[in-house]
Amino acid sequence: MPVPPNKVVDIQAEWLRDLEIPPEEYYPEGYQPEFVHRDWPMTEVITIPMPESMQDPKYKKQAED
Repeated sequence: MPVPPNKVVDIQAEWLRDLEIPPEEYYPEGYQPEFVHRDWPMTEVITIPMPESMQDPKYKKQAED
């Protein structure tokens, strides 16, 4: 996915961001997952790998070359 031209803070109202519930308030005590991509947009292109089981066989040869 290409890097988006806008940042969240440019297109989202500040009052809406102010209403965000902190994760520590809704996850059970002692559990809080690590958010890898908390800030959007990313500053680099995102590549999402496709599982082999989802790949169309007619394109498989091109992917291997």
